[in-house]
Amino acid sequence: QQAERTLTRKFDGSGLGLAICKGLVEIMGGEMSVESEMGQGARFAFCYQAVFDVTRECDEVKVEERVYDHSENGRFVALIAEDQDSNYFLLQEIFKKYDAELIRARDGRTAVECIESRDDVRLVLMDVQMPIMDGYEAAQRIAALRPEIPIIFQTASASKADMERALEVKGARFLTKPIQTDNLVSIVNEIVC
Repeated sequence: QQAERTLTRKFDGSGLGLAICKGLVEIMGGEMSVESEMGQGARFAFCYQAVFDVTRECDEVKVEERVYDHSENGRFVALIAEDQDSNYFLLQEIFKKYDAELIRARDGRTAVECIESRDDVRLVLMDVQMPIMDGYEAAQRIAALRPEIPIIFQTASASKADMERALEVKGARFLTKPIQTDNLVSIVNEIVC
């Protein structure tokens, strides 16, 4: 827990950041550790084994060139709107079970531009908190452009207000971070397969 619990701290927060980080690291098969000394601060470290794909930039959208395992239902294109590399790499690992082309947008505006320029996207995973344009606004614009595309929101905030706001987008789904693989796979199977 945080040592400083008063409201006079310079930065506010729910204190869930480390719990989320720990969850993500453990999902990837890694471990997290901490060294802390009162008044001196804390040092957090983690380790995990990772294999990174070679990517090429395409107008701020990263298109994965790796060929994923073939699924019985054919190849599909999924847009992952996620600014954090660790979260993107986790989703990339989960999608290895599908024959999918993954397109990455690092902000909401780029996600909308991707949908405007490509007509083959069949699924959108939308982070809520992103730079330039947040996930809610981006999803509203995508839904107006292509209402048939399912959108799965993903966020560390699980408040009722956030969930209700996300579900204002017709047909949208809502997952909390850290993403549980089984929950996401279940939704993707229902939507795409």
